[in-house]
Amino acid sequence: VDYAGIGVAVTSLKPGGGFQTMQGTSMAAPHVAGLIAALMTDKGGTYSDKELRGELANNYAIDIGVEGLDTSTGVGFVTYLSKEEFNKFWRAPEAQSLATAAFRAHAY
Repeated sequence: VDYAGIGVAVTSLKPGGGFQTMQGTSMAAPHVAGLIAALMTDKGGTYSDKELRGELANNYAIDIGVEGLDTSTGVGFVTYLSKEEFNKFWRAPEAQSLATAAFRAHAY
């Protein structure tokens, strides 16, 4: 695992119409890929692999779980939120159980 993405209680479109709540890597991967696509678009697709990984690690990954690089969440949870915004929402006491569940699914 290189990066973690939200993958629990994700609202998704349902075949045949409507919405459904889903979980797993199939939900986490689009969040991580979407952020990478946005970064690539902003820079005109000129990131090298090393540059992109550096950009993600330094500016868009928040270390969660075990401190530092680990096999469950990799570098960290990839998000467009600042660390302050992330902590305000995910680290609040009322969000702890949801946050714990959300970080169990990861991708990339």
